[in-house]
Amino acid sequence: MHPEPTPPAPAVVAVVVTCDPGPWFGQVLASLAAQDYPNLSVLVLDAGSAVDPTPTVAEVLPGAFVRLVGRRSGFGTMANEVLDMVEGASHYLFCHDDVALAPDAVRLLVEEAFRSNAGVASPKYVFWEDPAHLLAVGATSDKVGVVRNFADPGELDQEQHDTVREVLVAPGGATLVRADLFAALGGFDPAVDHSGEDLNLSWRARLAGARVMVVPAARVRHLEATRNAMRSGGPRGSATAARRSAQLADVHRYRTLLACYRWYTLAWIGPLAVIWALGEGLTRLLQGRPGDGWAAVTGPVRAMQQPRRLWAARRQVQKTRATGDGALRQLQLKGNTRFRAFLESRVEDVRTTTPYTVVAGRLGSPGGRGQGRLDELDLAIPVGLGDEDAESETAGRVAGEAPSGGGTAWHAGALIGVLLVIVLLLGSRGLLGRGLPQVATLPTTSGGWAGMWRSWWTAWQPNGLGAGAPSSPAMALLGLLSTVLFGAVGTAQHLAVLGPLVVGPLGAWRAARSWGSKRGRLAAAVFYAVVPLPYNALAGGRWDGLIAYAAMPWVLSLVIRLSGLVPLAFVPSRRATARVVGLGILVAATAAVAPSFWYLILITGVALFGASALIGRFAAAARLLAVSLAGAVVAFVVLIPWSPVALFSGSAMFGPDPGPAARLGLGAVLRFHTGPFGSGAWEWLLLVAAALPLFIGREWRLEWAARFWVVALVSFALAWGGRRGWLPTFPLEVALAPAAAALAASAALGMAAFELDLPGYRFGWRQVAAAAAGFSLALPAIPFLAAAGGGRWKLPSSDASSVLTVLPDNHDGDYRVLWVGAPAALPLAGWKLQPGTAYGTSVGGGPSLSDAWNPGEAGATRQLGDDLRLVEGGLTTKLGHILGPAGVRYLVVPLAT
Repeated sequence: MHPEPTPPAPAVVAVVVTCDPGPWFGQVLASLAAQDYPNLSVLVLDAGSAVDPTPTVAEVLPGAFVRLVGRRSGFGTMANEVLDMVEGASHYLFCHDDVALAPDAVRLLVEEAFRSNAGVASPKYVFWEDPAHLLAVGATSDKVGVVRNFADPGELDQEQHDTVREVLVAPGGATLVRADLFAALGGFDPAVDHSGEDLNLSWRARLAGARVMVVPAARVRHLEATRNAMRSGGPRGSATAARRSAQLADVHRYRTLLACYRWYTLAWIGPLAVIWALGEGLTRLLQGRPGDGWAAVTGPVRAMQQPRRLWAARRQVQKTRATGDGALRQLQLKGNTRFRAFLESRVEDVRTTTPYTVVAGRLGSPGGRGQGRLDELDLAIPVGLGDEDAESETAGRVAGEAPSGGGTAWHAGALIGVLLVIVLLLGSRGLLGRGLPQVATLPTTSGGWAGMWRSWWTAWQPNGLGAGAPSSPAMALLGLLSTVLFGAVGTAQHLAVLGPLVVGPLGAWRAARSWGSKRGRLAAAVFYAVVPLPYNALAGGRWDGLIAYAAMPWVLSLVIRLSGLVPLAFVPSRRATARVVGLGILVAATAAVAPSFWYLILITGVALFGASALIGRFAAAARLLAVSLAGAVVAFVVLIPWSPVALFSGSAMFGPDPGPAARLGLGAVLRFHTGPFGSGAWEWLLLVAAALPLFIGREWRLEWAARFWVVALVSFALAWGGRRGWLPTFPLEVALAPAAAALAASAALGMAAFELDLPGYRFGWRQVAAAAAGFSLALPAIPFLAAAGGGRWKLPSSDASSVLTVLPDNHDGDYRVLWVGAPAALPLAGWKLQPGTAYGTSVGGGPSLSDAWNPGEAGATRQLGDDLRLVEGGLTTKLGHILGPAGVRYLVVPLAT
């Protein structure tokens, strides 16, 4: 009796796509020749290499088939050739020309594919030169297709990911695909080429009902030669190649979304993807990377450039679909993957757990030359961006050891950050879910989304008696925000008014990262969150103060980084121009709402210049002044044609004279007591916390603390002197924003000095001062928490619209309402009648969004002031007769905000 013959192993064809392979290609072929799988064939498809790879293949794999396509094509297009060339295969193994497989890799992949009934199987990828560290072990993605590996690249392989499991994405490199599934899918999407093929193929396979499995027992070394720019010219230009590859991958993932999702899923995924793309574009723009920002914003548009091919791909997916989109969602990550990656990267200790020193002008660790790594941390809001390589970003100076702060500091910081957000939400709970009152200059939504754009586009401003002048770009910014929110003007209004309460402390936290202390970043965020300034601005309806508060720490952060004097935020000259442009754009956006902020950037630059000169840093003084001037110039250019009209008009810049009743004592200014908050003694302690580096700091800690205190003192003087008529009358919260941001930065320096400098002193009064500063930062949180209890930050519930309820509902023809009263009580921008009294007009009822800014000089509007002075002087009793020709039908005198 003869034993039954062993059935032959299923035929597997390894499809190797080559394009200018390097010296590593011999190892790739040798790894295929060494496979222990008994029924493996090799097909080499060459995409127009400069050197024919056939001799190399013949030498190492004599039985392999080689096809020279003769054209430069992407991986997917080349791999699809197998559909016309091969018949009878059970599986295809699609390989890059820079992967080396372990001898049992193919066998293990095939066995698991049959055992799990998988349509796609993916191995474990490790580094080419260091197989002990992982590159990828399966991957997933979020709802908009951003891929994330389960294993962190560089993670030590300790078999922690060695479980066979179902995944959403099989990373490209060496992917086993069932032949009948590949044919049913029509192969790789020809339009998704060069990057992103793995996501596209995995999603389509999943929707066709196939399982995608990762088989960690099958090991593959991956060189990633294309990403590392090793195919021609060596590793130079790898950063540019990686950036272009990432941009192309973004375009292709948008195309994958459009092809794979059903239409009702796209109805909400599409807008979500656009919003995230706009957020990423804005983030990169503020980072001084306008090219990357433009690529992020235009990615969804570029994905639809070939509509016929896109529609054909979509029909192919729907034809093979066997499951709904839930098959994808059950394996997708929740939230924004890039934003999550950004947050997780910040959990790391700023890459400074090892003390860094300067070695031959390069950043290195004590263990050897060039072995250290210090990533430059860039800005991230609604979307996250990865850290950049330190050798290209931070080559320069490190002025001392970077304090780590320890893991405990991070956990405490995360906890306090969450608590701050909760407190801000609780403190604003009475303002959420309903329209904000029309108080002072808070933006109104009465005109709707179309009205915002119409107000910005028109060249006729209705303020006063009307004037031909460009409108404030702030209306365009509000219109853009409303457009991104699909016309939800109420949501845009809440974000514009309440968003600064979060953006400001976040900016202080980011600015303080330059000092390398996590405790310092925490101190800066807490300081800036509890300072009474923004809550007084909100209570008074002063939107310009809120926006200035939100923007100032970000502006200060950019100025700091461009100074060339910061240990952990050195900006190389090749990127300085882009950073200056980013600074100018940020100043322009702020000045569009608060015109006087444009002068503040100049004043802050002069203050930093003077402080640096006083301590003998003349080169740094000139650089700081030049950066501030450049930022102001860029902002002026960005705001043209509005800037030449508004920025040189006293009425548009500073508004009417608030008069003697609005004077503040020096103590109130120092406590930021510009409204109902800050009247107690707790706020004095903020100054104590900010003064700590002046007493215990050394070297750059002491120098920067001195600069910040000069900025704060100049800001205090500007606010105090302006209210006494000695200086231009800046809006109070706008004038004090630099002081708040500078003192928050000084508080962060106090923590850095506590970690670096205090251990060098003997025990004495400095240790007592450090303890006092810590308490001084914590105790002012008490009135902050108490203020949150009201739920409205004392913003009035009655507004300008309630004043006009006595007016009839309908009127024939246009008319004006003349408002007369204290400047702070008017719900619009006014002109000076006399010190402490102002007047302004609105058309057809309550004020509109455009009424929040004066168009410039009063012009014919002065006639209204002259008419009011006649009544004030008792020279006429016929005010209505005088005002009638100007279209004024009603006179409103608000007594308080």
